[in-house]
Amino acid sequence: MEKAANRRTDRFETWFILICQLCLGMFLLVFTSFFLLLLIMGLPRFNWEFVAGLQSRFPDQSGVLAALSGTFGLVFLVLVMACPLGVLTAVFIQEYGEFSGNRFIRIFSRICDSLFSGMEAVPSVIYGFLGLVLFAEMMNMGRSLLAAALTLSAMAIPIIVGNCRKALQEVPQEIRESAIASGASRVQAVRINVLPFALPEIVSGTCMAMIRVAGEAAPLLVLGAVSYLTFVPDGLFLPFSALPVEIYNWTVHPGSGMHANGASAILLLLPLLLLFNSAAVFVRRKWKRKFEGNQNG
Repeated sequence: MEKAANRRTDRFETWFILICQLCLGMFLLVFTSFFLLLLIMGLPRFNWEFVAGLQSRFPDQSGVLAALSGTFGLVFLVLVMACPLGVLTAVFIQEYGEFSGNRFIRIFSRICDSLFSGMEAVPSVIYGFLGLVLFAEMMNMGRSLLAAALTLSAMAIPIIVGNCRKALQEVPQEIRESAIASGASRVQAVRINVLPFALPEIVSGTCMAMIRVAGEAAPLLVLGAVSYLTFVPDGLFLPFSALPVEIYNWTVHPGSGMHANGASAILLLLPLLLLFNSAAVFVRRKWKRKFEGNQNG
């Protein structure tokens, strides 16, 4: 009886592992086919003239310099605006709101926690509509780079808050208690002990938010990003473009050669996204080794 049960268990485990391997193989097949298709379509157009060129009516003369500069500008502005707000908001909710002696502050922090958790799941196109109404029209910013950066910052802040809260929750409570027991104030304990321990995950979560910002097209299309820009904007209140917008424009355009331009732009965007991901992994591992070395020392 026991041997029969063991055989059934072994058979189930064998089939389960086989199904898992089959699913992995299907994913790798689809991903490899997708990447090979991009290479076949995009490599003939992927050159320095394409990267450093501007838009043109002729597909073989078009470039992505304006869109590339717009993407870097958006990511930089969102990083400057959203990162401090998101991190400080997460610190307040996690380190002060939940442990406050004031009942009103505890209720307020719980409401904010629920609000930010819900905002993470809001579709990006809704942020684009809100940015169009609030920043572009009500605040008279127009369909400018600054309005787009504020819109994407509003989208990125809930993501940063959620990731930072998870990072702060992973900090052992003993670190806080030992710092306060040694005479440090709560602010000093958070600044000197808690934040350095959580910093690798905070940086990683921020980079993940920047990856989403760099790859978003829907809110920028709603906000009015220019798909045909023949100059590089050098001001916050000028029209703008971005790589995802150009990719969308070339993908839906029926003209000959447009799809090749879209594939080349994707080949340019993917390394940028992978760069953010690699930076997050590098910083997390390096800072963890440094912090563990200081703790051991």
